[in-house]
Amino acid sequence: MPAGLLWGYPQEANFPIEFTCKANDISAILPVRTGGGLPAGEPARKKKTVETMRITLERSNLLKSLGHVHRVVERRNTIPILSNVLIDAAPDGSVRLMATDLDLQIVESMPAVSVDVPGAITVSAHLLFDIARKLPDGSQVSLETA
Repeated sequence: MPAGLLWGYPQEANFPIEFTCKANDISAILPVRTGGGLPAGEPARKKKTVETMRITLERSNLLKSLGHVHRVVERRNTIPILSNVLIDAAPDGSVRLMATDLDLQIVESMPAVSVDVPGAITVSAHLLFDIARKLPDGSQVSLETA
């Protein structure tokens, strides 16, 4: 795997997260940053259209899985991507959460209420765990990348 990649995704950290809460459901918009310009002398390419990932999860399932996965993640890390958890939503309605400290990797699977658009993203493990923990019981969490 090329340097600077973990799980096949570029190292990205500190991207903004926007949460809105309506009644007993929370919607999160998690923007994905894309790479910079082309190297000198490289011909221009067509822009790729990227669909956004859109999933809905039960708070209890998310909290249980994040509770296991976030324990392997250190708050302070010399490699920023290791502070994140990979959320991978499959078209069959399953969601995998993965985290590693390069010695140990934890993978948790859980069912989703719905996977409207499958995809994957990394987010801060501790921040997402803290937000999910503070939500009311019985809530549904909607995650959408932009």
